[in-house]
Amino acid sequence: FWAAKRKKKEARCTMKTCLLILCALSVIMSEVAEALVSSSWQARLDKALLSVDTSPESRFRNLQKALQDPQLRTDLQKATQVLRDKGAKEGHPDVIDLLFPSGTTARSDLEGIFAIRTQIPELTEDLRSQVKKSKPAVNFSNRQRPKTKTSFDLPKPEEIKDEFKNIFRSTPKGLKQPDYEVIKTLADSDSNESVELRKYSEFKVAKTDSMSGEGFNTLANYIFGGNEDSMKMEMTTPVLTSEGSMSFILDADVEPPAPEDATVEIETIPSRVVAVKSFPGLVTSSEVDRQKEKLLSALENAEVAVQEDAEPFVLQYNSPLTIPWRRRNEIAVVVVFEEGEEGEVEEGVKSGNSWFERVEVMSWYDAGVRL
Repeated sequence: FWAAKRKKKEARCTMKTCLLILCALSVIMSEVAEALVSSSWQARLDKALLSVDTSPESRFRNLQKALQDPQLRTDLQKATQVLRDKGAKEGHPDVIDLLFPSGTTARSDLEGIFAIRTQIPELTEDLRSQVKKSKPAVNFSNRQRPKTKTSFDLPKPEEIKDEFKNIFRSTPKGLKQPDYEVIKTLADSDSNESVELRKYSEFKVAKTDSMSGEGFNTLANYIFGGNEDSMKMEMTTPVLTSEGSMSFILDADVEPPAPEDATVEIETIPSRVVAVKSFPGLVTSSEVDRQKEKLLSALENAEVAVQEDAEPFVLQYNSPLTIPWRRRNEIAVVVVFEEGEEGEVEEGVKSGNSWFERVEVMSWYDAGVRL
């Protein structure tokens, strides 16, 4: 009896040991795979040709290593063979997957460029309909100036340089965002799209019931001193738009003053779980409709329920000066997600704020208005 019991115990210990070894191997293999991806010729070309944050010396080294990589020649030969076998029309998707895999800057740029081919005619139509409804722009020169002396400081050269670089960044540096953590990522096999479930902390917004330039100018007037305290506040990101309204997220470190404009309201957005899907290019009404359909379809396939009466909304992270195919846009909706459901918080995406936050940095809009 005792011998049999000891054998069972040894067998359980052996199984536990095997499981631990498998877990360790999986971690090691994932790290190795990540290292291989970061050192691929595609990643090196991204750094050499498409990154605005790479030094000239690093650009040269990465370009040299990319061109010397034997895998580059192998992939080009495979791509050539695909085009010979399938032709350009049927073979180009396979060639793009081979030469510019998902996750590379080149692939994101290509997807953005393809998207704006459809979006530009839609944007033209949207602008025609908005011109008739728009009001005169807010005159910032007549607004009350902030009381704090630091608000009059001209931007530093490095800040101007960084603002210029933001034209080429998908997510601008120097602007605060609300805190969130990614609690789960949904992969939709039907559309080959991914959706993040994010848990946002509570934050406040300045909201107005108007859209496009009119809404933006109204809110910009509020944060640049059009309030009872004549306080100038930092611009944040993203800008939230929903059906008929626009909202600016307010700096969590500042108690927002009361607006002078009656059309501006201060609202507190409670902590909530939001399903978010990214898309590149321009935000047109037709593009928003397409992205809504994709988002809701992915949630339905994953059996994630949308909160009752919740309407999808759009998050826009970039300045209008940002090149269109690099812009970061997201469609989002509040969902029902109970604590303890399958899925863990993903490391490295806890809030997204630490990398973007810097002391005494202005927004692109702030810099443009003051300069």
